[in-house]
Amino acid sequence: MTLGFKAEKLIIKACSLISIVFFISAFCGCSAGSPTTEEGVVLGSAAGAGLGAVVGHQVGHAGEGAAVGATAGAVTGAIMGKSYESRAKELEAQEEMLKRQELEMERQKREIEDIKRQKYYNDALKKYEKHPTRKEHEGGNDFKY
Repeated sequence: MTLGFKAEKLIIKACSLISIVFFISAFCGCSAGSPTTEEGVVLGSAAGAGLGAVVGHQVGHAGEGAAVGATAGAVTGAIMGKSYESRAKELEAQEEMLKRQELEMERQKREIEDIKRQKYYNDALKKYEKHPTRKEHEGGNDFKY
């Protein structure tokens, strides 16, 4: 059964609209957060099926085009999803390392302050030990405290 010219045009427009919606949702989904591999497969296969149906319809094989497009989209989506996942894990590891480095810097700052404080007390103790005591000056000299 052949469809009329208007019906074919309507199907092409519908498939085009569906593929545009899938592409927009795929890009919005990717920018909203990092999709997992599974989400990439679903989005890729949906977008690929829509685009494959449109291209396949142009050559007279909409079903086969949708199947090929869905397969290609699923593979591409899986690769992209896996890439996003690995990048997210890298960022998480870098953030954890940065946090540990910041904590280590704070610990070192406290240690430096402790060393400065200890040096101050040691210097004050040395000055105190250098001063003569009253017992050494009982002979009536003019040393005052």
